[in-house]
Amino acid sequence: MAKLDLMKEIGVAGAPEFSGRFTERYSSRLQGAEGVMLMAEVLRREPAAYSLHNAVLLTAKRSTWKGIPASDAPADLEAAEFLESCLHDMSTTWWRVVQFALSSGPFGFADVNTVFKRRLGRVPGGKVPASRYEDGLIGLRKMAPRRQETIDHWVFDENGGPIAMVQKNPNSGIDIEIPIENIIHFISGDDRGGWEGLGWLEPGYNIAHMIWNLEVFAGIGWQRALVGVPSFTYLEIPDEQTRTELENMMKGLIVNKKQYVTVPGFLGEFKLLTVENTNADSLLSHISQLRWEMLMLALGTYLRLGSTVSGSRALSFPLIEMFRIGVNGNLDMVRDTLNKHLIPRLFAANADSFGSITDYPQLEHSTVLDLPEEVLSNLIPIQNFLLTSDFEDQRWLRDLLSMPVYEVNTQEEREKKNQGTESQSTDEAQSTDSKAKTATENTQESVDNLSDMIKQRVMLSHA
Repeated sequence: MAKLDLMKEIGVAGAPEFSGRFTERYSSRLQGAEGVMLMAEVLRREPAAYSLHNAVLLTAKRSTWKGIPASDAPADLEAAEFLESCLHDMSTTWWRVVQFALSSGPFGFADVNTVFKRRLGRVPGGKVPASRYEDGLIGLRKMAPRRQETIDHWVFDENGGPIAMVQKNPNSGIDIEIPIENIIHFISGDDRGGWEGLGWLEPGYNIAHMIWNLEVFAGIGWQRALVGVPSFTYLEIPDEQTRTELENMMKGLIVNKKQYVTVPGFLGEFKLLTVENTNADSLLSHISQLRWEMLMLALGTYLRLGSTVSGSRALSFPLIEMFRIGVNGNLDMVRDTLNKHLIPRLFAANADSFGSITDYPQLEHSTVLDLPEEVLSNLIPIQNFLLTSDFEDQRWLRDLLSMPVYEVNTQEEREKKNQGTESQSTDEAQSTDSKAKTATENTQESVDNLSDMIKQRVMLSHA
């Protein structure tokens, strides 16, 4: 029997790829860089997608970052102080790094190129980048984003592990190969080992595509209802050339202040026929429903993360609280990736200066304890829907958001059950979220009262 080599990887990850790009997108239109460009268009163009992603960023921005020492030993304290100083000594802000890393949520992945520098003071001379420090250590010059749609393909080893990114410069068309050691790769969504993760823009594109097509139909319907449908009645049979010219003229009519039609009187009669846009309300209602589903798709991504973090207490938490926990969970994933890849590289570059540390320091973010007012204004209508709608509507929305479903089946029964458990559940919520209550006291009074009212009104239930 052959001796086993436990140091050697055997097999491949299993994610299918062609020419360096994964091929499991549900639509061929979403494959490769061109497909990512289509998904980026959804994030920029679709109000529901943009609003939800912006709500995540506004909430995450409330978190602060710092270095945590491995121990209280002087060398470890010094290493943590150095790490934290690097966050504020780059050519861009640390928040910009976190902001781009969070784009892995909608896209499934995000990459930044790490660039180091020697810290030689504010005026080092020559082309050496400036630094707030003059200690000679190697710090962070920048963590430059590499937009998802500019990545042409990946280079993989024989086991399917990535060894380089190949980016196409959108301005010159030149391919740039970046070794994997020079990038920090953030992944969001579980795609069973897929290197590009699974973001909510991929399933969201299908909804956006339907919305955009329906908006075209709606625009055509309103134009025809308000202006009329062009009609031309021939008074005599035209020759083929005349017919073609008239048809092209009719097809090219555009409603604006310069619109006019010149018709030879002997050929026929031109007029605008009045039509009724009878299906306008139905069409607009369907567009609104699809936008609602887009919002719920994106929101559900973060609520599922909130349910996972809160575990069996998910039924005791209102939607707003689950969203807050979900955003913190996303920040946790950013933190874990940075601690796994950035910190070892940074201290390896400074091995001579930090050789006596017991372990690497770690980056940590503060927990977001309250939501911005503009975020609350978007989430409160959904929260109120969950509080006031009938059981079947609640069940539909909770299923759409992957939230737990109440076991009781009538509003009256939920209220009865709530009366018996409200005091116990309130005590539990206050105990587990005492830090959140303290932080909330520092926000605007109107937001405090609104948030507290929602928490008091939420229907609590325990298995």
